[in-house]
Amino acid sequence: MTNFNKGLQKLSTISPCRPLGLFAFLPLIFLTGCSSCGPSDGGDDLIITGPELYASACAESTIEINDVQLGETSCQFDFADSDLSVRTSKQLFIGNGGSGQDDELIIVGMELLDGAEESFSLTETFSLENPLKIPPGAVIDVTLAFRPFVLEEQEGTLRIFANAINIPEENTTDLVYDENDEILYFDIPLTGTGSDNGLPIYAADREQCDFGRVAAGAVGDNGLPTGGVGNCIIRVFNESEETNPVRVKPLRIESIAFLEEDEAGNALPITPANSIFENVFKFDGAPPTESDAIYPQGFVPENGQPVRDELSLSFLFSPDDFGPFSTKVMLMTNDPNQREITIDLFGEGVEAPLCQIQVASIGDIDYEPREDGTLPRIEPLDDVTLTTEYSEVFGGGTGIIATEWRLISKPADSRVTFSDPFGVRTAFIANELPGIDVAGLYTIRARVQDDQGVWSVNPCEAVFEARPLDDFLTQLTWDSIHDQDLHVSILSDGGFCHSHNTSVLYPESYAQSDDIASSVCAQDEDGCFWGNCSTFNGNSPYNCNDWDGDGENGTSGDICLDRDIVDQGYGPENSNIDLVTPGQSFIIAVHGFDVEGGSNSTVKVFLFGNLVYEEVFNINSGDWVEYAIVHWDEDANVDPCIEVLSTPEDECPQYADRLN
Repeated sequence: MTNFNKGLQKLSTISPCRPLGLFAFLPLIFLTGCSSCGPSDGGDDLIITGPELYASACAESTIEINDVQLGETSCQFDFADSDLSVRTSKQLFIGNGGSGQDDELIIVGMELLDGAEESFSLTETFSLENPLKIPPGAVIDVTLAFRPFVLEEQEGTLRIFANAINIPEENTTDLVYDENDEILYFDIPLTGTGSDNGLPIYAADREQCDFGRVAAGAVGDNGLPTGGVGNCIIRVFNESEETNPVRVKPLRIESIAFLEEDEAGNALPITPANSIFENVFKFDGAPPTESDAIYPQGFVPENGQPVRDELSLSFLFSPDDFGPFSTKVMLMTNDPNQREITIDLFGEGVEAPLCQIQVASIGDIDYEPREDGTLPRIEPLDDVTLTTEYSEVFGGGTGIIATEWRLISKPADSRVTFSDPFGVRTAFIANELPGIDVAGLYTIRARVQDDQGVWSVNPCEAVFEARPLDDFLTQLTWDSIHDQDLHVSILSDGGFCHSHNTSVLYPESYAQSDDIASSVCAQDEDGCFWGNCSTFNGNSPYNCNDWDGDGENGTSGDICLDRDIVDQGYGPENSNIDLVTPGQSFIIAVHGFDVEGGSNSTVKVFLFGNLVYEEVFNINSGDWVEYAIVHWDEDANVDPCIEVLSTPEDECPQYADRLN
């Protein structure tokens, strides 16, 4: 019974008198016997009121609150027969039978006692700091769950801590909610029986995680180790052989927890002396919940919907010191025969190899690492091989056995990839052809693995610009798998040779297509295109065209087309002259040989290695588009001039007299 002084603070006047009853079970507590039921002056009866706790699990001393039948004695909450490993939930209703407007029922806690914590559970928690408050005449519900693990009746107690005045006064506690509310406890017996209607069976592809040797790194400014990260994945299965859908029970991982100590009482994790990082081992991603049900492999439910038949548990290892690390993880499952699963995690922090990227060769020329760490000069179309074989290894390692290559950046129109993305050596390929395809900036990153399985962690990057060494280079790329052709013609007798008999699209043609046929253009070598000056054209190699007049093909002053891209698409096709003869002029054009549906064609012009002109046209089959004319002055010290043919401006009036 609540103390007398506290009760006096909740006096109210009620008439007529209520009959006397036992203090332990009365909804209301009387101040005195009821011979006169009033004060000495003959006034109204005085009676103590307060919050009263009633529960749906109690069968006697019943009252009805909000259409819910509740009681305060003969209590028992029974789950009856329940499937082993299956969690069954039931609602417990609790009401406040207090009648005064200030009679708020305050529940400051619920505990499972007498073994109930093994099979019974609560979904809600309450405390002095976070109490459950029930107004007078109100009912709330609390969820209890029962998951049996043995084929026998299981018992326990639910203890409720509250300020109800109808709780027996001997059920005292040390809890005080405030100076006016003494906290007593109210017990409800719990019962339930396990039944075998099919069981899940825990199985996994491994019982421990050996991370092996992982690069150790000091803790950085962000609070994380700067070394490597080891990963270990455990695949969990349900090996139940039940086929009857009624008896098939899913396996569930109820919780995952890193243990704080091992069986011998040693604190976990066990780490080297200088390790300071608390989360050397951790779970990767969100841990599984009870909703992640794992069914036997091959099981198809009656509704036909696909179900999960395995679950992956991923753990990470990030050492911050050299030496061995270990810890243990506890899995709680609903397999009654394997309730607790302990997984050992261990690995070693070691010194990582030091990754270095070098150029092994360009074409037929081999290269040794340079002392200053720079790379050789690289041009478009160079067949470049990279290597990490010069990376340093430590801790007994003898060499590099694998490399992960990543192409971080490249020009927008480049299609290069690596010939071997995991080899110690790798080369560039584009559209199945070897070499760097287009001019521009390239960034490559790598990480290496030594022969002891340790991966590097240091920044390992190579940046280079594929830049032409030629005086003149023009480049054609396009954005589809079609056949386009780059044409470059030299000014001769006041005009340009038209390299292909076709209609002229735009602008007004400078090439003499009506006077000089393409066959003539090919014969006199004034035009350079796939039919006469390609250095690589399937099975038909050609010589470069003699544009410097020395009587020899393929010298430094001659023009060459690198290749004719026929069925791979995209390009590039490049025409270049190493040393241009002063006083020459060239026209640059593109022919749509087979471009059904159209394609965007990009032409770039590089002079002395610098990009000076770039333009895009949409080209269809049969189109002939003239992009620009490049004029070289007779004076080698004067910069070349580019006449852009798609604009009305005359960029190079000083060379107008060269054209008829």
